[in-house]
Amino acid sequence: MKVPTVAVTENPDILAGVGNGKRRPRLVIGFAAETQNLLDNAGAKLKKKGADFIVANDVSHDSGVGSRGVMGGDRNRVKIVSKSGVEEWPEMSKAEVAERLALLVAERLKTIEV
Repeated sequence: MKVPTVAVTENPDILAGVGNGKRRPRLVIGFAAETQNLLDNAGAKLKKKGADFIVANDVSHDSGVGSRGVMGGDRNRVKIVSKSGVEEWPEMSKAEVAERLALLVAERLKTIEV
């Protein structure tokens, strides 16, 4: 019996292409859903991808977020990782994370010179 083979092709890294590209926008934001080494992985992604900040969250089952964890739950606790450091946000609903992130983006865009 011949064992079937599967050919795989690596997807292009869209975030790295945008963050390190010639036509880079004024603000580049990435996301890191990690199960271990959250800050180390987010920091590495920040540098490799050319992002201004990474929204990092622990998606492991023992993250301590909500009663069901981050995946499948309605709560989250993120860390905003940037070149200037790490800003830890408290646990909140995912809707509140989205609102706070939108405010952060708006504030950052105000301070970036064209």
